[in-house]
Amino acid sequence: MQWWPKLKQNSLARFGATVLIIFYILAVGAGFFAPYAPDSAQEMGSLLPPTQIFWFDNNDRFIGPHVYPTTQGPTILETGERALEIDRTQPSPLRLFVKGETYKLFGLIPGNIHLFGTLG
Repeated sequence: MQWWPKLKQNSLARFGATVLIIFYILAVGAGFFAPYAPDSAQEMGSLLPPTQIFWFDNNDRFIGPHVYPTTQGPTILETGERALEIDRTQPSPLRLFVKGETYKLFGLIPGNIHLFGTLG
């Protein structure tokens, strides 16, 4: 273990080792950290931009972090653009440790609790 004293002395090496350990933990536990399975698809949302997180409802009342269901509108034939259609009547709150799609932690342990996700 001649590498250990060198690693302890070099701050950049310690930082790199810490980043690698974090990446390995995220890769092994990806099913827990990801809100959805990688093979799940939303047919009407394949070309949607990332969902915006809102904190206030339409009446400017604070209701916590939430998202609204978003779909793609019809294509404008002249420009080829598709408008976003956001349904602001149905807020879906974001929560920690929510039930979702099943996954296997470490490829062995089945689970359905995710770090974050929507309730609706």
